[in-house]
Amino acid sequence: MVYKREYSWRVHHGVPAQVAGEVMEKIEERDGKLTKEAFLEESRPIESPTHNCFEWDDGIAAEKYRLEQARHTIADIQVKVLHEDAEVKAPAFVKVTFGAKSKANYVNVETTMQTDEYRKAAIQNAIEEMKEIEKKYNTYIELEKVFLALHEVERLYS
Repeated sequence: MVYKREYSWRVHHGVPAQVAGEVMEKIEERDGKLTKEAFLEESRPIESPTHNCFEWDDGIAAEKYRLEQARHTIADIQVKVLHEDAEVKAPAFVKVTFGAKSKANYVNVETTMQTDEYRKAAIQNAIEEMKEIEKKYNTYIELEKVFLALHEVERLYS
């Protein structure tokens, strides 16, 4: 397989993707690896071409970080669920969004499973998350059957 080093963003990060990709390449060539710490340090100087990938106002950055911590905390809490005579752990709250522009809401798993609207939204969100994984790993032919199954479920819920 031949890779063309033409970079693009899945989500925009404040600078052209080609610029950021080339900076990342430079770090990898210099250090033998690319780390988030090295990328942050390379981006820290105001004249760095990737400086605008980051929020440098500490008050704003701190609040964004706390929101990220809140998201992780909600996502990490689990409950025990009786499923087919066995107890299994499941996320206590399920992320439910209605449409691409809506904010994430979290609904307890029991309500999500018992409410058609929430259940369908949760499944559609799961499909979207899995499609992102497919984009990330679509070059691995070993995962082809997984992605075919994903497309079958997607057809059922579209």
